Amino acid sequence: QPYEFDSAYGVRVRAALPLADHWTLDGGLGLATVHEERGLTIHGYSRDRTVALVSGDLMYRIGRRWSLGLELSSYTQSHTFNSGVRAEFHF
Repeated sequence: QPYEFDSAYGVRVRAALPLADHWTLDGGLGLATVHEERGLTIHGYSRDRTVALVSGDLMYRIGRRWSLGLELSSYTQSHTFNSGVRAEFHF
């Protein structure tokens, strides 16, 4: 039975490309430690490994302090693709 993605943590470097008006396109590269389980219903068979993290998001600045957008990310060696809403608070 194959291993399945359970959780991850890591670091990444991000770069932003300003687009029209309040829009920004961001990209990120980093490393993450991924915890995988051998079938989520079977306990005792798990592994942790370091993998590359690739991400991209499209952000809209809705005010002086806040941005809101959609983020797509992938833990490449775990063949895991994630998407979600992203909110940023600017100091």
